[in-house]
Amino acid sequence: MGFSNLVNPAIWSISQIVDNIKDGKIVLPRYQRAQVWSNSKRRKLIQSIMQGYPIGSLLVYENKDENNWQLIDGLQRATAIERYQKNPLEFVDLGDLIEGSEKLRDSFEVIFDTSVELGLVAECEKDAFFQAVSCWLPGVKISSPSDYNPLALANAIVERCSELGKDFGGEEQETLLAVKLNQAIQSSSFLDQIKEEVNIDSYSIPVVFYSGNK
Repeated sequence: MGFSNLVNPAIWSISQIVDNIKDGKIVLPRYQRAQVWSNSKRRKLIQSIMQGYPIGSLLVYENKDENNWQLIDGLQRATAIERYQKNPLEFVDLGDLIEGSEKLRDSFEVIFDTSVELGLVAECEKDAFFQAVSCWLPGVKISSPSDYNPLALANAIVERCSELGKDFGGEEQETLLAVKLNQAIQSSSFLDQIKEEVNIDSYSIPVVFYSGNK
């Protein structure tokens, strides 16, 4: 009956799936439909993964002639995951991350309290401070140390506060404030903890292989 064409599912981590796509071992055949998911739907998929919910399996055809696997079912999910891995900060909400992590919440409080002490914001301006941080995140590449670092975030916060009408006494003073805030961000491990929270490398997905008639 041809049941031997279906191989028992393997369990692959997300990092394995993305690496195989990058290396050309998993390919998208021409007959597959285009990527049609909205950003909202992609975010919901990532949210499900981060919450540990199952997202179904992938079906691939073993193309022995070209020594690769053609992705038959799971295009939208696989491409959303691949896009997320390139820059996860585009997909996540800082509020959700903080709500789900006590360590991250404590780190944020350290940064905010330091900003209050430095005169960057007042105690009543926590929402504005949160926006300054959350608006910075999507625009940086988490994989780029030159972009994603404590001093870059500190400079962005100082700049944002200045745009909101705060007068810090000139560029030299603003630079000094950023250096002091940088120390607090660094010691709190705020950015490292965000990295941990958005890491989905180890999440596992069943992959079903078919090797029969095309």
